[in-house]
Amino acid sequence: MLCAASLLLLAVAGSPAPTPVPAPAPDTFDMTIGDQSFRVEEFRRSESPDGVTISGKLSLTFPGGGTGALTQEARLAKDGHPVSYTLDIDVPGQQLVLAARRTDAGYSMTITPKGATEPEKSRDTAAKEDVFLLDNNLASHLDALTRGLRDLGVGEERTILALVPQVFQAFPAGVRRGRDGQALSGGAPVATRSYHHRHGGAPSPSSSCARTTARSCRPRSPCSGRS
Repeated sequence: MLCAASLLLLAVAGSPAPTPVPAPAPDTFDMTIGDQSFRVEEFRRSESPDGVTISGKLSLTFPGGGTGALTQEARLAKDGHPVSYTLDIDVPGQQLVLAARRTDAGYSMTITPKGATEPEKSRDTAAKEDVFLLDNNLASHLDALTRGLRDLGVGEERTILALVPQVFQAFPAGVRRGRDGQALSGGAPVATRSYHHRHGGAPSPSSSCARTTARSCRPRSPCSGRS
């Protein structure tokens, strides 16, 4: 018995270590006004049997100088609805943590100054069905939304509830698929799909975005602040 145990340990010790799986490259969205970049978001999307985790950072450059960062961690269910969301806000004059989590009644949202033990503000919303996270115009949230609309045909529209923790509300919204097109990514042509997002019947150009087949892309004019 002792010999058998020793041989087993030697066999395990002599086995080569498994090769670590490299982390996926981050997706990058560069948002511009004119040709001037004013916000760059890098994030990683990890899929599991339970859903999706989005983690990343939005780097901000303010007119006249100054920088800031929004760092997020979002967990989405398989159908795309948000399970939990945390946004660390670090901009001039504001150091806050914004959070939202799914409850039996809908969603609970809080905002807490960094270092504080109690939220400065909290609110619950009864949003339950067809809820998608769309906060602070984060491109990663628009990306997650469009991934859930692969079955939407050109010209078709779907009604959703947009959860916007930034303003502690959930808004009825419509998403319509526009015409397909092409764009360049890294000098190579890629196919694109365009989606137009409306809050309460009013167009929201900054929320419209072309989604390319590339992992890293520069969104077309609506997402870049040009209408």
